[in-house]
Amino acid sequence: MEKTILIIEGMSCEGCVSRVKSSLLQLPGVENVEIDLNTGQAIILSSGEIDLKAFEDAVKKTGYSLRGGEQNG
Repeated sequence: MEKTILIIEGMSCEGCVSRVKSSLLQLPGVENVEIDLNTGQAIILSSGEIDLKAFEDAVKKTGYSLRGGEQNG
């Protein structure tokens, strides 16, 4: 299981979190997404490594921006 941590900017409510989470869960291989609204931190568990660009595109599609990210196996 791969773990990716992203920092997402621009979310201000639970609706924002829900939209971003839904978008990330649509990526192939993504098993679980937990997002902390206060910190903007998203922890993503996937069945394989997913390119950070794919995560960035999914976040941007919802109208928010990615400030950073890291992946660990």
